Amino acid sequence: MDTSFYWENRLHDADIIDCKEITFDYNVKDKNPIRNCLELIINSSHALYDTSIKGIKLYNYKILSDLKNPKNLWWKEDKLETKENKLILTIYGHNNEVFVVRFDKGETIK
Repeated sequence: MDTSFYWENRLHDADIIDCKEITFDYNVKDKNPIRNCLELIINSSHALYDTSIKGIKLYNYKILSDLKNPKNLWWKEDKLETKENKLILTIYGHNNEVFVVRFDKGETIK
């Protein structure tokens, strides 16, 4: 799995200021079509380590946590792992929120 999009420095103290769910039209005959995208809009100006990230796009996503919309989550830490040919991002918030999403590929917006 390609993890080159992943931020090397942590986003501790960044804020998720918006969360957009986008659905695409796609050809069902394509081998790996892009069906949807979850775009996390980030305010990283107060992050301790990486203040350059403005957003994260996660393609072919499925939200796995009880928390379905991470808008206003105050980022504490995160973990990226691979399971069954999918990427799984877990974001832990300062107020004990946990957001978990599975996806095929990601993109960082700076």
